Amino acid sequence: MRRGDLPEPRAAAVFSAAPGAVLDPCDTPAGHEILVVRAIEPATFDPATRRAVRDRLFEAWLAERRAAAKIRWIWGQQP
Repeated sequence: MRRGDLPEPRAAAVFSAAPGAVLDPCDTPAGHEILVVRAIEPATFDPATRRAVRDRLFEAWLAERRAAAKIRWIWGQQP
């Protein structure tokens, strides 16, 4: 599981816990969830991580460009 796969409050709890920790129950759309942290492994810059980083950077850039965009509609013919 990657940190970005979880909502931030849940990710903070999972990734600050020690291996073997049992986290408090959490409500989910499917019911209740209890997580057990089995291990924390350091990130590796493998192809999957590279894609995830690239996609996040692109999404952030795209959101910034969308926020800055100004659209002006011109209906009909202009002289």
